[in-house]
Amino acid sequence: MELGILAVVLAAGLGALSQLHSVSKASRRQFYVAFAVYLVFAACGIAAVLLLPFRPGSGVVAAAAVVFILAWASLGILWAMRLGQRSKEPTAWLLKPWSALDWVLIAIVIGAASLGVLW
Repeated sequence: MELGILAVVLAAGLGALSQLHSVSKASRRQFYVAFAVYLVFAACGIAAVLLLPFRPGSGVVAAAAVVFILAWASLGILWAMRLGQRSKEPTAWLLKPWSALDWVLIAIVIGAASLGVLW
């Protein structure tokens, strides 16, 4: 099951990278910067899940870890979307830094981490 998920994620990533040959150098550089920021952000989230003292053996703790990583990844995607080149502009409230959506995702991350550690 995990290998299937990994294969889909890798295929999607390679598909996105393969489209870079048709864009300009400046757009390619902007994409690489946004992608690098997202990779660092994702690595920090995975490290946090591995290093936080989540108490094993509870379904609540496992759910909290999943919610933590999903909210963290969503926050990273939101910021990568703001930094990266877009073919279509999203709505203005998505592009505004430190909007209500950012704070909601940060609250979910903190809540899930707290629940996973303290439960």
